Amino acid sequence: TLGTVPLGAIPPAQNDNAYGQPATPAYSSAAAYPPASGASQEAGPEDAYEAAINQLKRGQFDIAEAELANFLQRYPTHNLAGNAQYWLGETFYVRGAYRQAAEAFLTGYTTYASSVKAPDSLLKLGMTLAALGQQEQACATLGELTRRFPSASQAVTQRAQLERTRAGC
Repeated sequence: TLGTVPLGAIPPAQNDNAYGQPATPAYSSAAAYPPASGASQEAGPEDAYEAAINQLKRGQFDIAEAELANFLQRYPTHNLAGNAQYWLGETFYVRGAYRQAAEAFLTGYTTYASSVKAPDSLLKLGMTLAALGQQEQACATLGELTRRFPSASQAVTQRAQLERTRAGC
C-alpha cells in the first residue's frame, strides 16, 4: 500500500520547466509569495478563494499560484482549503513544474484527506509521478485511489484506470 509517498520519491526540480522558463519555487516557501494584491487581500476567505480561481480560469497561473498560497497561509483550516490546495497543485501541473505539483497534490491528499478534492489530489499525484518518470510510485498511487476513496466519483475512478493503463501498470 501507498500510505504516503515520501518526498524523496519525487525527483529534484529541474532548473527550467516545460516552457523553458525558470522553474517555480516550491510553494512551501512563504517568502516566494508577496502579499496578494487587489480584492483578495481585503476580502474574506470565500472572496479570496474566488479571486484566485478567477485568475486560474484566466490562465494567470503565476498569480493564481500566489493567491492560492496566500489563501492557504491565511486560512489553512477553512472548508475551502482542500480545494485551494488542489488548485495550487494544478497551477504547477499545467506549467510543467511537476515536482512542485507532486508536493502540492501530496499535501492535498494527506493534509486535507477529508476534503472533497482529496481523491482528485491523489489522482493528480499519480499522474504527476508518471510525468516525472516515477512509474512504480505512480502505479501504486493510482491503485491506492479506489482503496482509499471507494466512494470517489465515477469520473475520478475512470480517469485513474485510464492513467494506470497509460503508465503501464
